[in-house]
Amino acid sequence: MKSFVIFCVLCLAPVVGFAANPMFANANHQIGLYAGIATGGSSINNLIPGVEWDFQPFSVAVLQYSQPMELFRLPGRYSIHFGGALGFREHDGEDWHSYSNIMAGLSADVALVHTDRFYFGTGLGAFEKSRVDVRQDSRFMFQLKLFAGYRVSSMWSIELFTQHFSNGNLTPINKAYNFAGLALLMNF
Repeated sequence: MKSFVIFCVLCLAPVVGFAANPMFANANHQIGLYAGIATGGSSINNLIPGVEWDFQPFSVAVLQYSQPMELFRLPGRYSIHFGGALGFREHDGEDWHSYSNIMAGLSADVALVHTDRFYFGTGLGAFEKSRVDVRQDSRFMFQLKLFAGYRVSSMWSIELFTQHFSNGNLTPINKAYNFAGLALLMNF
């Protein structure tokens, strides 16, 4: 419940706006490389920075292509993703499991609070992964993301992110994936 309240406060934070999209400046395209490590557990609480985090040897790397958009006058971006997750095998009783897979997806992000260079926002996405594993018995996943970014120049930005991948309990087994990491983005 505490993490839900924190999430609601972040979403209802006041919006400070400027003319240009802070994620893009005056560019119309963006390529980003996102790399992160698992924050443990399957709870959505692991989306909130520092809450119940337990870093695990499970990582994600995703290449993202984005274009600017606007949602209710808030600056945002539509994105296409392609990447993968590399999970070192984990011992579970007598069985060894691999969480490695390839994934692709679509998402939309919006900057809730921003200046001309700094932005904080959230995003939603839908992803397909290459195989079913012991954490999720479906290949389809939803994504919920929080991010904070800074546009270093008109060409380069950096972002800190945390994201939660879940199948939304569409199937009986849904031990979600949670990651936190850093992204380097290039605008052109």
